[in-house]
Amino acid sequence: MTMELEKLSYDKMVGGVLGGVSRYFGIDTKALRVIYAVGLAIGPFQLELFILYLVLWVALPKQQMFND
Repeated sequence: MTMELEKLSYDKMVGGVLGGVSRYFGIDTKALRVIYAVGLAIGPFQLELFILYLVLWVALPKQQMFND
């Protein structure tokens, strides 16, 4: 079985995008959220990060069922 990049319904705060990305790359979800929040708050690419999140929110499929 291959791992697919998808929005998670069980590990989400807004749209499930960061939960899906963290699961796909094997990164801790909380750490990724902190990095993303810091990037939005003080990073030089604030608008790009926000647009990337929105694009992934629309483009990524929802997880069909819970599978590890």
